[in-house]
Amino acid sequence: MKVRHTPLPAFVLALAIGVTTGCSTEQPDAAGSSQTATSRPVGVAVSTGPRERLTIDTSPSSVELDDSTGEVYVLASNEILVFEQKSNALINRIRVAPGAEDIAFDRVNRTAWVSGSSRSNAPEDRTVNIVDTQTKRVIGSVEVAYPAIAVGVDPLAHRAFVVNRPDDQTKVPDSRAWLTVFDTRTREEITTIDLPFAAYDIDVDPNTHSVLIAGWFNAALLSAQTLAVDRARSVGSASSSLEAVVDPERGRAYVVSDGAMWTISTGTSASVTEREIDWDEGSMAIGPGSTLLVADYENRGLLVIDPETGSILRRVPVDVAPNSIATTPDRRIAYVSSNPDKALSIIRFE
Repeated sequence: MKVRHTPLPAFVLALAIGVTTGCSTEQPDAAGSSQTATSRPVGVAVSTGPRERLTIDTSPSSVELDDSTGEVYVLASNEILVFEQKSNALINRIRVAPGAEDIAFDRVNRTAWVSGSSRSNAPEDRTVNIVDTQTKRVIGSVEVAYPAIAVGVDPLAHRAFVVNRPDDQTKVPDSRAWLTVFDTRTREEITTIDLPFAAYDIDVDPNTHSVLIAGWFNAALLSAQTLAVDRARSVGSASSSLEAVVDPERGRAYVVSDGAMWTISTGTSASVTEREIDWDEGSMAIGPGSTLLVADYENRGLLVIDPETGSILRRVPVDVAPNSIATTPDRRIAYVSSNPDKALSIIRFE
């Protein structure tokens, strides 16, 4: 997933109630550029136009796009705001369980699976809401044994994956979690897999039917079909903070932690490459030309990374403390959410 994770004690998100949304545009600076350029490989387009800013009336926990409709979904506490992509108009508000933080789309069944946790181990934290993406209504739910931390869907394999474990922000978690697998057609549970680390993130490659799971000190790759963990393509870190994302078009998965980046093949090759990097991990998404987009949480920036070298191609200014990134199917538009600023930065790559 694409959300900035805080494995150590996290601050409780402040809830805000308002009635307005708005969109503004930041013009380039005097030199004609709204970002700082560095070197870039031939063929990778990383220049951008003026940054647009969409203000909302609540504090977003994450942002994601429904690739089948192009609509932008912003998760915020106990609701989801849905925006039309071209006009940035708010078209719906969907009430869901408190603590909504992760969403995964099933384009086959035209649904979205939404997990959320108040980080209090309340009974409602174990519920995953299922939203009809056409009517924008909650049409059902499934329940897992522990608070639902993250969710992923492989539409063609007809499977949804829910990472769940006890979640208490006041203490270090136990070194285990569970991955509960559901049939997306019937919503029946298929099985639950015991994971030997405290997982908190999941991303799915629907082309190779690979599931990437990240958590405290570890990341693991497993098959969406056989549910077998590929130990040859699992990685370990000395840090509890890992960020992960898959690039289905290139058949790759990327894991970033503690000054290192691992590139994992999700295809038939079992290759894993590790390289040193000089930037910090943050929420990630795939950008234009299969670049990596990384949220620079401390410096209110969006980094454009060359995945072949791990080098920074460009820094794009965004709002304070960017915590989530989503991109359009063509990777030409990026949406970056800011919880403190109650806003989305909209970056258009040229």
